[in-house]
Amino acid sequence: MQEGLSHLMEFSYHLILISLQKDADIICKFVETIRKMVSVPVLVLLPKNLCSRVMIIKAGADVVLKMPYDAKEIELQA
Repeated sequence: MQEGLSHLMEFSYHLILISLQKDADIICKFVETIRKMVSVPVLVLLPKNLCSRVMIIKAGADVVLKMPYDAKEIELQA
């Protein structure tokens, strides 16, 4: 994760996609840190056993999808 954050300082991105098999608190802290560094849309893919969509959106994610997801869900949140 640290390497990913360092890339935000070196390169320019149009979208940040996060797909981590981590605890929701760690994902929230990661999203909050990204939000302090750049203003780029953040899409988070959650494992199906994690139920923290609201918490991650409040942390700054623009879209949070639970895996497995389908094209219709992506279209609705785009």
